[in-house]
Amino acid sequence: MKKLLLLFLFCIGITSVNAQKDKQYPYNEIFMGIGTTHGFTDLGGSMTTKKSFLNIRDIDIGQSRISSSFGFRRVFNSNWSISGQIVPLWIAGHDKFSRNSGRNWNFNSFGGEILSIQAEYYPLNWMYVFCGIGELYNHTIMYTPDKKISNNFNTVLLTGVGAGWRMNKLNVHSIEIGLRYSTTDNIDGIKITNSNNDWYYIIQYKLVHRLTFGSKYNENGFLIR
Repeated sequence: MKKLLLLFLFCIGITSVNAQKDKQYPYNEIFMGIGTTHGFTDLGGSMTTKKSFLNIRDIDIGQSRISSSFGFRRVFNSNWSISGQIVPLWIAGHDKFSRNSGRNWNFNSFGGEILSIQAEYYPLNWMYVFCGIGELYNHTIMYTPDKKISNNFNTVLLTGVGAGWRMNKLNVHSIEIGLRYSTTDNIDGIKITNSNNDWYYIIQYKLVHRLTFGSKYNENGFLIR
C-alpha cells in the first residue's frame, strides 16, 4: 500500500515538472463510476478448450457482477494524466455450462481495489489508453461443494481504453474498459497446479467533474486540455 502511494506521488512530481516545461497549467478532476465485472478464473468458462482473443469466448453474461469506482485525476497537458481510484467490486463464477460442468463448483468474491493507480495517454482528445498497478482485497466464498472461505490480497496489473464526451463546461461522460491481471491464482479461492493466474475485466460508465481551481480556460470558456 505504501509503495503504491509513493509511486502515485512520484508520478505526480515528474509529470508536474513536464507540465511546467510546457508552460501549461494542470487541473484536477474527480469521478465516480458504475459498471460490471467479468472474472476469468479456474472456475467456469466455455464448453470448448479452444483459445480466443482475450478469452472473449469464456465471457458468461449471467455471471457478470457489479462494480463501482471513486477517484481523483490530475491532468498535466493535452496528452497525459494520472489517476488514483478505489474500486469496490464483486466477482463470481461457476462451472455450470462450462467444460468443467461435472465438477459443479462455484464462488463469490467480494472486496475491491483498495487503491489502483493508472497513467493515461490521450492519442485523441476524446480517447485514452492506460496502464497501471493496483492492490486487490477479496473475501471469497467457494463451494466445492464444501464451503470454503478465504481472504487474500493480490497485486493486479491494469491496462485498457476509455472514451469520453462533454456534457457541459465542467462535466464529462466516459466509458472505460479495463483488464486486470492478478499476480496470484486465488481470486476464486482455489489454486490449481499449472493453471494461469486469475484475471478480470471491468466495464464502467464514469461521470467526471472538472475542478475549476487552478484551471485555465480558452476564449470559449472551456477548460483547456
